[in-house]
Amino acid sequence: MKHWKEFEHTFWSVEEKQGRYKKPRIEFFLSNYIAGQIAGDVNLSKLFSEYKAFLKPRGRSAIPRFTSVTEELETLATYGRIYRELIERSSGSALAEFSRRLLPWDVTTVFPLVLRLWASSMDEQEKATCLDLLLSFIVPRCLRSYR
Repeated sequence: MKHWKEFEHTFWSVEEKQGRYKKPRIEFFLSNYIAGQIAGDVNLSKLFSEYKAFLKPRGRSAIPRFTSVTEELETLATYGRIYRELIERSSGSALAEFSRRLLPWDVTTVFPLVLRLWASSMDEQEKATCLDLLLSFIVPRCLRSYR
């Protein structure tokens, strides 16, 4: 499938450490993606179960999250490109700049929110403004923790 092909790149298999976990990037991506969609916590050690629960419609009249596997993979690919830009920081976008400025503070807990924000229909300037506001919230709190 053409949409899954992007996830076969070696970028996704690189092991990273976040907190007490050392996992391939794709697992951190999926965890952040789900957390951003449900606006809640995701247990990284139970990622497969978390993803199944995320996909499952809730309640009697619940609508499925995706109408097809193709739609699901297209959405994952869209968010995957955002996550990759957030990690690689190689473009000149506001997202890459935000990530470069965030790097010294080692704060990844904002990734679910940033993924949702960047995938939204807001224009680029609004997104950049939101990222600046987010950073202005994070940095003072990080500085206070060094006292």
